[in-house]
Amino acid sequence: MTLLKINAIPSPFAEHPTSDSINLDASGFHILSTDTVNNEGQFDLSLYANALLEKLLEFRKSKLKPFIEFHCALVQDPVCWLNKLEKLIELNYNQFSEEQPRIHKLYAVIETLREKEQNLKSEEKEFDFKKLKKQLLFLGSTIEKHALLIEAKTDLLQSNILNHSEPNEKNIKLIELEIQKIEEIKKLQANSGLQDQVQTSLTLDRLRFNCNINQFVDMFYNLQNDIYIDGKPILEGTPEQITDILVKCFLDKEGRPLSPKTVKTILYPSKEEKRPKSDSRLPVEKYFL
Repeated sequence: MTLLKINAIPSPFAEHPTSDSINLDASGFHILSTDTVNNEGQFDLSLYANALLEKLLEFRKSKLKPFIEFHCALVQDPVCWLNKLEKLIELNYNQFSEEQPRIHKLYAVIETLREKEQNLKSEEKEFDFKKLKKQLLFLGSTIEKHALLIEAKTDLLQSNILNHSEPNEKNIKLIELEIQKIEEIKKLQANSGLQDQVQTSLTLDRLRFNCNINQFVDMFYNLQNDIYIDGKPILEGTPEQITDILVKCFLDKEGRPLSPKTVKTILYPSKEEKRPKSDSRLPVEKYFL
């Protein structure tokens, strides 16, 4: 089947990869840059649309998916390019009037590849190595940190298998380096006789308080910001340091671990609305003033 001798209605492609004749391989998937240039020597979107349609009508149906995958690999935004390709087919539907199975095949291929690309984008966006590093700061023992890293690595590897690709290799390597660092530190501790048993016991034997979280954390805020002796606060430290101690050492009145985010928010001076009102605050200052 050949393309009807009419000008194709172009779709507004933002990207239109073409190749010079010296860069061709044997696949036949390339669109020559010379075929997309008009008489004035300028790129012509209509000529690009014609070249694409000719390829879609020329190849056997078994080559349609490899052809489209080939061009997806050449563009920065494969999903956008696939959407414009689908629009191109819709605008020139009459070109396929003699062969309906071909157009059904094209729609199926486009949908499959678009879903794959969207899944890859979603996974890349969801995983945040910096966020993982912050989570490690609030874990008390080497075993807990090691377990979190192994879980994150396993999730990324499983994602690669399910999507038949390897978009997570960079993050996997970063996790492996973090695991290696923990193992090296553990060896140093073992050689010097300094194990992290104290940290582990703190994590496992946390104390429970029986007031509201904001009341409890507010006591530490007062000691850090409102009560001074000889010009110095009773408790010196950053919100991050105090958060780390409270999360490791205490449980709320329901026996649940404290949320680092909640604790840190209450400790920041600018978050006054998160702390209890004056009539609900625990009067720690009376023991120091």
